This record gives sequence, structure tokens and C-alpha cells, in this order.
Amino acid sequence: MASARVTLKQVAAAAGVSVGTASYALRGMLLVAPETTRKVRAVAARLGYAPDPVLSQAMSTIRRQPTQGHGEVIAYVVAYREREEWRRRHIVRRYWEGAQERATELGYRIEPYWVGDTSISEARHSQILYNRGIRGLILAPHPEAEGRLRLDWRQFAVVAVSRSVVEPVTHQVLDDHDAIARMAMGQLHARGYRRIGFVMSRYRNERVGRRWLAAYLASQYDLPARDRLPPCVQAVEPPGEFDGPGLVRWIRRQRPDALLGPTPRAMRYLQEQGIVTPRDLGYAALDLAPEETGFAGVLHDAHQVGRAALGQVVAILRNREFGLPEKPGLQLVAGLWRDGPSLPDPAVSRRTA
Repeated sequence: MASARVTLKQVAAAAGVSVGTASYALRGMLLVAPETTRKVRAVAARLGYAPDPVLSQAMSTIRRQPTQGHGEVIAYVVAYREREEWRRRHIVRRYWEGAQERATELGYRIEPYWVGDTSISEARHSQILYNRGIRGLILAPHPEAEGRLRLDWRQFAVVAVSRSVVEPVTHQVLDDHDAIARMAMGQLHARGYRRIGFVMSRYRNERVGRRWLAAYLASQYDLPARDRLPPCVQAVEPPGEFDGPGLVRWIRRQRPDALLGPTPRAMRYLQEQGIVTPRDLGYAALDLAPEETGFAGVLHDAHQVGRAALGQVVAILRNREFGLPEKPGLQLVAGLWRDGPSLPDPAVSRRTA
């Protein structure tokens, strides 16, 4: 007589995880921590588990159904002081657009939900969301460098799209800031730039978990001592601005031949002070908006981040695994390099100052 088929429930019990987590792990979903995935797969192999092919095909068909959500609403949680301020932040808006596109494909709707109104308690916000039948949340970037939200997370499926949300600790779909900085440094070196400077406000540095600065400092170890420059990280008010005169002094003291910064804003200020790109130094932006065609830099695939985050929320909803995860998953999305006139070959446009 053939032995009984090992079930997913048995694998989950032997691995000490929920059935949903075991399912995620065996399907290779990034919601599950790598060590948990390895453990579940090892247990499945030891027990001789094999998916039921008929059931697997049926579930695959169900997951592909475009109307699976039946119009269920997922909230895009924004915490800016003004209700519509998030729409003026290009990357926050692009996350939303990606999530909105994917929600439509899956039969869901996504709506912004504003928690910046301090006259409403966090407990009340939780109640409003729950009473409206909203169980899935995407946490938009927080206006603070290390933002904290304190809803009743036990009721929701939650995914964040920014490192600026440090609480709650939940699943994340993020721009790969480490890879973005390494990509930019590689492009600068490939063009022959050697003395590469780094400028950023402390606020912006903290918002990306210091990943850009860490990648820049790591790259310095590969350079001869004469080409290593200290970063120009500025503590300025209001947050997100920069100290223009301080930056000019830093450039004249360190004499970089190229500069790496978050956006083209610093370079525009320098041009007003007579430091012109690309005549005096090359410039590359680590977070280039699509419409900024006059500069070289990295375009974040924020649209894909939003799409992936929406997909992760739907996966959690379908498995009914509400509350914060014991071992949060992380999915990183790479950026795309775009050439621009701010970063020519230094042999063609050499510093003249």
C-alpha cells in the first residue's frame, strides 16, 4: 500500500511555522526570511513532501485571476502634515502609481489614507480603517528621517516602501540604495574620475538608512590615499536643505573632480556661485527624477517598488496572516543609470579652475 502523502500542514508543524509561512517559503517568496526558507525546505525534503499537482495547478489558476480582490480596498498610508503634500514628492507619488496599476490588475482598489491629522488618535485611525473593511496597508515614506507609526497592527497586512519608516518593523519592498550608490560610483570611475566627493544632508542620509554613505565610504578603500575624500554630510535646518556656503568651502578645500549627491539641487546652487558643471566638476545624482534630463544619475524604479509592495500585501491578505511578522521579509529593487551632460568624460571637459 502506498504511504500517505505528506501535507503542507505537517511540514509547517515540523518546521515550527504557520502553514502560510511554509507555503511562502516553498514558493520562494521574499516575505519569508532566508533562514526560515532554508529551514522549511530542509524539513520538506526530509519528510519527502511534494506538492499535490492538481491542487497546485488549481491554486496557480486562482492566483492569476484578475478579479481576485473583488474591489477590496488597500490603504496607502501617508503621514505628512498636509493631506495632499505626498503628491508633491515625486518618488512617493511614483510608488503610489505603481501600486495603483498593480491593484487594478489584481481586482483591488487602493486609496490614500492620511494619518497626519494629530487631532485623531492612532487607536481611532485603526478603528476607522478596520470599520471601512480595509485590512491591507502600504506604508508610504514618512516625512521624518526615522518615522514611527503606532496603529493596531494585529488587524492588518502591512508592507513598507521606505527605510524612513522604522516603526513598525514589517515586510519591506525598497529601492536598493547600496546598489544604487555602487552603480553611480562605478560609472564615475569608468569615466576616469578619481577624486569623487559626496554631499548630503544628515536628514537625507538617515532617511535611506545611511546606505548611500556606507557604499561611498566602502568605495574609498579601493582608492589610493591621495584620491580619498571625506564626505560632506551636513546638519542643516530645515531638514532636506543644504548649507550652500559650507559646500562651496568644502569643494575649494578638497578639490574633487566629480560630486555625488542626492538630487541636482546642490549643483544648481553651485552654478549660481560660479562652480559650473561640467566645466569645473562632474555631477551625478543618486535619486534622479525622470524629468531632470540635464543631469546624469540613477533613476529609481519606484513604479516597480509600488507594484511589488501591492503584490506582497495581496499575498498576505490571501493567506490571512494579519499582524506584524516575526521575521520580516525584504525585497530590493535596482535602479537604472542614465547618462547626462553633467557627467562627461573628464578628458573632454577638464577642470579649469
